[in-house]
Amino acid sequence: MKTCILIFVTLFFIFFASCRKEKLEDFNPEFNGLWKSDTILTSSGQVIQNFLNVNGKDGWFGQQCTPGCAVVCSCLVRNDGKIKIDKKKKVYIGWTYIKDLVVTREPYRDSNGKMVCELGGKIYYRE
Repeated sequence: MKTCILIFVTLFFIFFASCRKEKLEDFNPEFNGLWKSDTILTSSGQVIQNFLNVNGKDGWFGQQCTPGCAVVCSCLVRNDGKIKIDKKKKVYIGWTYIKDLVVTREPYRDSNGKMVCELGGKIYYRE
């Protein structure tokens, strides 16, 4: 019986440790700020843009937003909450994993001196 309890407790801690996430800005402080993707032209002719706002407390991610919006966006999808990252570099807003929101390249300065990162294969620029 003690062996079963020990195995259960060990498996519980392994599972718990594998689910650990840390704040995105603790993972890399360069993520702080408002990030926006390039504008995308859809097949229907709609121009869209994605935004990620990392501000230390609660942030948000907006998909298919009206281009050029800054703080208050008109977005088809918007998720608000603490922004965290797991060991596989998947980004979570609150408890929700946003499909394809994976850090594929951490923030860096491009040849023009702008801060750039890559999330799910899309290029984002910091405002």
